[in-house]
Amino acid sequence: IGIGACQVETNFTDTSNYDNNSKTRTYSADYNLGGGMTLGAVYFDVEQTANNVTITDADGVMTMLSIGF
Repeated sequence: IGIGACQVETNFTDTSNYDNNSKTRTYSADYNLGGGMTLGAVYFDVEQTANNVTITDADGVMTMLSIGF
């Protein structure tokens, strides 16, 4: 079993004094099924703002089945 989490936050102010912010969070887990097969899933949340206006607000889930030889 493997688990992980990551959060990245960035912000900057441009020459016009506008604030730009970004926050990305991910959570992941995987499980070794044996025989070279691994099942995994990732949840992500992305938020971006520019001058206090939300530009991006996305959430999602991705899954994978890995088969190794």
